[in-house]
Amino acid sequence: MLPSLQHFIGKSLKQLPTPCLIIDEKAYQKNLLLMKQQSTTKVNIRPHFKAHKCPSIAKDQLEKGGAIGVCCQKLSEAIEAVKTVDDVFISNQIVSIDKLKIIKQLNTIPNKQISLCVDNEQVISLIDQIMSEDNESNTLQNTLQNNLQNNLQLEKDYKKKLSLVVEYNVGQNRCGTNSHEETLHLINFIKNNCKNVVFKGLHCYNGANQHIVNYNERKEAVRKVIEKTQHLIEYLSKNNILINYVTGGGTGTWEFEAASGIFTEIQPGSYLFGDVDYGRVFTKNGKKMFSLLKEEEENFNKNLKESDANFVQSLFILTTVISKTIENDRFVVDVGLKGVSLDSGVPLLENLEMREMLTDYKAGGDEHGIFEALLGNEGSKEWIKSNIKIGDVLKLIPGHVDPTFNMYDNVAFYDSESQLVTRVEEISARGPGI
Repeated sequence: MLPSLQHFIGKSLKQLPTPCLIIDEKAYQKNLLLMKQQSTTKVNIRPHFKAHKCPSIAKDQLEKGGAIGVCCQKLSEAIEAVKTVDDVFISNQIVSIDKLKIIKQLNTIPNKQISLCVDNEQVISLIDQIMSEDNESNTLQNTLQNNLQNNLQLEKDYKKKLSLVVEYNVGQNRCGTNSHEETLHLINFIKNNCKNVVFKGLHCYNGANQHIVNYNERKEAVRKVIEKTQHLIEYLSKNNILINYVTGGGTGTWEFEAASGIFTEIQPGSYLFGDVDYGRVFTKNGKKMFSLLKEEEENFNKNLKESDANFVQSLFILTTVISKTIENDRFVVDVGLKGVSLDSGVPLLENLEMREMLTDYKAGGDEHGIFEALLGNEGSKEWIKSNIKIGDVLKLIPGHVDPTFNMYDNVAFYDSESQLVTRVEEISARGPGI
């Protein structure tokens, strides 16, 4: 059996078994601080737990990053999140009876606030019915308790109304109500027909806007979201429904929702880490949304409170060169489809010189990744001959944060100056989730 990554704390980063997910602690801390200073004067931060699926990282976001809670897309994520977070919003539709019973059990944990996204009257009725039932003392409860820390006890006879957040479709055409009238009907149904749930507010999120590369086009897309949300709120107000809670936005658009005067909460996730996809996105002054730490080091402190200050790439995949041709036209690393996500593009080499001298990453199967010399470029082959050796350890920037975290059991933090491992955290909610 391989040694636990905990064994490598205090040791050189290059001693870690690869492929391995790693975080630059300094860049990570700067991202925490940047989001906190830029947004908390305007709105609350509720980061997406699905980005990292790690209770310890969520704890950092609360204690150091100004977050007031987290949102989760899966029930299994919420079960892990409550270990370190007191306010958890399940920002997705949960409709099965067994899952809703688990949410009921979560809602009995003292001092924990659980809220759930809804968009359907039938499901709301089912939730209200389940919340009215006596708490079960059976395998379901025991299984849940075993997944919680000892200090988080389910209260068998404790009942608390569950907060419901109505999702409104603001353009992604996924979940959510599709009209003012439908939204009003659901809110009134909760208020007038349900005894065990309460209406909290609105969920207005459009994930498609997050990765629009051009700043002005992205801003215009979010303007439409804000306008649509504002019109809904005005309609509801005319029908005696006052809205005090509107949540949405993400890493690519949070600044627009935060400045809208409409949204009270934002849901960024990838801001803490960075990936290739967000690395293509531009800010208002033509800067990339994410930079490498060494590029941003001199300017970070003076730009910290400016709206165009960069986040810093903190997340990498550590990989080892395991093969190299004698012609120096190709080398192979030990991370393939089991360790990199390709849905948003291939991972990039962290080293800028390497990017210029080599082709992009090519998937070589489940366990292999391939880099090649540039076609017809003898200088590229010479560069490989002089600079790449079997056993070299390289850093890759992942293509997409969320599915990359989902492939690893642990993440190792390291100090960028000493290159020593500082801590290891478990990604306890990884997997497809329930």
